[in-house]
Amino acid sequence: MRSLLLTILAFGLSPFVSSAQITWKRTYGGYGVDRAYSVRQLADDGSIVLGSTGSFGAGGGDVYLFRIDNSGERLWSRTFGGPGVDQGNSVRVLDDGGYVFVGSTDAGNGYDGSLVRTDDSGIAVFEKSIGTTDWDFLHDVQALPDGFLAVGTSYGTGNGAGDIWLVRTDLNGDTLWTRSLGGAWSDEGRSVRATPDGGAVLAGGIGRDDGDGDVVVIKVDAAGTEEWRTELGGDSLDLAMSVALLPGGGYAVGGWSDSYYPERCMYVAKLDGQGQLEWENPLSTADADWEGHEVGADASGNILLAGFTKAYGAGGADFYLLTLDTDGQYVNGPTYGGAGDDQAWSFDFCADGGFIVAGGSESFGPGNAAALIIRTNGQPDNGPVIEELDPLRVPNVPFQERWPIHPNPVSPGQLLTIDVDVPVLHAELLDMHGRPVHAWQRPTTSLVTPCLPSGVHVLRLQLGGGSILSAPLLVR
Repeated sequence: MRSLLLTILAFGLSPFVSSAQITWKRTYGGYGVDRAYSVRQLADDGSIVLGSTGSFGAGGGDVYLFRIDNSGERLWSRTFGGPGVDQGNSVRVLDDGGYVFVGSTDAGNGYDGSLVRTDDSGIAVFEKSIGTTDWDFLHDVQALPDGFLAVGTSYGTGNGAGDIWLVRTDLNGDTLWTRSLGGAWSDEGRSVRATPDGGAVLAGGIGRDDGDGDVVVIKVDAAGTEEWRTELGGDSLDLAMSVALLPGGGYAVGGWSDSYYPERCMYVAKLDGQGQLEWENPLSTADADWEGHEVGADASGNILLAGFTKAYGAGGADFYLLTLDTDGQYVNGPTYGGAGDDQAWSFDFCADGGFIVAGGSESFGPGNAAALIIRTNGQPDNGPVIEELDPLRVPNVPFQERWPIHPNPVSPGQLLTIDVDVPVLHAELLDMHGRPVHAWQRPTTSLVTPCLPSGVHVLRLQLGGGSILSAPLLVR
């Protein structure tokens, strides 16, 4: 077993900020907040992209699915969702040319996981809500010969504050079984990959009694029964966002860690086929945040991790695509972005040896944030970002008039009023992944909006009488 620590110093900057080597850069969306969370490459060299939109659809946030050709031209776009907050997290390509994706849906009384299958034009074949009596999220999905396997986080399975949640369905999206793999503390399931033996490997986070957590990788058999687990990380909060199978056997794990530096760092680890650690690599400078979001491996076994860095680039957070060799040594790490915050969430391999990278941008696009897609193939391109305004239908009902909270949108420091006739017992804000980002100590029907990044959040209120209200809140 070997443990590697890679620190990128300022005087070693040149590999990170060399010519961007991109084929094209495009944004997609409207005048609201739009982001891409998953991209998959297609047989015709185009791509399917999944994310969320605050610009179009039926509610305060909808699933955003669009298809592009190999030059980035949008061929079609679709939205899915109801009057609440819906988000798409992971999309996969099916053998029949269609797609399956998972995410979350909220009609105002709490989140459920969502599983949607479409045809090759993005028209829904089925849409399923899967959940318990409490909040549930699905973060990743795999297509199997006889159905689908999804992983996420459930707060209603009874094993703790949040549990790793595995859901198996048939080809019609009907649930065959679910498994809860968490412990007594808050756990998260973020990624799943089918394995050649008919089972699967999962990755996420496992909570500890001190409120922090570790990276966890779990191998299960075809029935969802745990075979082994490996916990990694340090003395603070660590989370695996993604796991990938390596061509020679074993697994690559990617995510982030708060344990190794004063600021958050990218985290990469390599495990053998039995889950034993071969090496781990926290990547950072000591004075800026980094995060890894999706990991993959090329045919040679090199490990790539897409995410963001605030250490280098054009300003704020920038797309970052890290490449390590089979021993965990640094190979390459270009940045892409503008003066605002730009975060890569997903990538895939292209047939020409390049990559397609997807995420969200606050630097480019017509609105507050746009879905940003970059195709890189090793050729330099210093051209501008092409900004597209999607012609999808804008919601007819004003965002702020559907919920008893105003103003909406709201700015940090502004007073937020809750129009209810009962006391507010608990009030908290969650991000679009269901993670708490702020709680008020003594909530009333008037709340001061905290300083948060712009975008769609969820205001969750526990009211007198036992009722719970969840409402989308757009922070400008």
